Amino acid sequence: MIVATNAEANSKEFETLLCSTVHVLDSKAIQNPTYFKSKEGVKLEKEVYDAMLSRSIGSVFENYIDLHSGHAFPDIVAKKYWGVEVKSTTGDHWKCTGNSVLESTRVEDVKRIYLVFGKLAEPIKFKYRKYEECLYNIAVTHSPRYLVDMKTPPGESVFDKMHIEYETLRKQDHPIRTIIKYFRKEVKKNDNGEDLWWLETESNDIPIQTVYVRLWGNLTKQEKEQFRIQAMALFPEIFGNDAKKYAKLAVWLAGTHGIVAPSLRDAFTAGGQVSLTVDGKTIPDVPKIFKHLQDDLPMVITTINTLDDAKIEYYWGKKVPQSQRIKEWTKMVNENALRSLGDCNLDVEKLIHM
Repeated sequence: MIVATNAEANSKEFETLLCSTVHVLDSKAIQNPTYFKSKEGVKLEKEVYDAMLSRSIGSVFENYIDLHSGHAFPDIVAKKYWGVEVKSTTGDHWKCTGNSVLESTRVEDVKRIYLVFGKLAEPIKFKYRKYEECLYNIAVTHSPRYLVDMKTPPGESVFDKMHIEYETLRKQDHPIRTIIKYFRKEVKKNDNGEDLWWLETESNDIPIQTVYVRLWGNLTKQEKEQFRIQAMALFPEIFGNDAKKYAKLAVWLAGTHGIVAPSLRDAFTAGGQVSLTVDGKTIPDVPKIFKHLQDDLPMVITTINTLDDAKIEYYWGKKVPQSQRIKEWTKMVNENALRSLGDCNLDVEKLIHM
């Protein structure tokens, strides 16, 4: 964490410092992208801190910037007034899970917080933005946390949606109650059998909304397609014939997205068997899931290539170098498909690489 003192320093001066800091980080990343690929978490905080120190020389912030280690919020404080929280992702996007809604570890006296975000997938880039402007929603892991998207359009932060200022919410005695009230109103807008998924807090026994519990059948066609693409990328076992092949997928949909699918088999195989044309040859009686694979293959490949390393390792059960992901995924899909295709003459590897 970095801290800066002097409440008189105005936002324009501080933003100038952050703009210069990001420029330093971007330039360094262009010269040596490999250097940043392992600079997540605390390591990246130190990089941002060092860049801020170098760019603060001659400014009102010189000698007034401190790095906080551990679980303090934010990571960097300047003049006991300005704060910088450092976040990153190894994926090719600008999203991550943010900090606790309750801000119980907030550094005393810090009034204005900015977020410096590192996208550590090539091309490696950095952005800065006011903290509250890029918090687009709220979810729950072990505690209620904000969700960060550095590309959140102006006027579409979670605070805009809730019609409350960030400063007003964070200073409430029980901010969770305000959050619950908002999500209860949202879920009542739909009359399609959906509800909220609740988790008890450790204090005051206030239930916290994690995500909406939604039925697969109520998703839009586009949403279903997006989840099918992610499922084929993360869970190659669904191409097999094991009776429990959809178990991990079902848990992922419910636990990560709050989606209940009473019959996932129908979601992937509705319509029975189909004919596929691969390399000029038509193969009859192919399970419908391979039609989905053929149709959505470019997006599945893109999804695999943009997933975080940690997510790949967690869901595939193995560490796989970025350069070997598609090869390893193809192997897993093929191994499962051989057990489910039977006498069908579909060449899965040819389908994937055609």
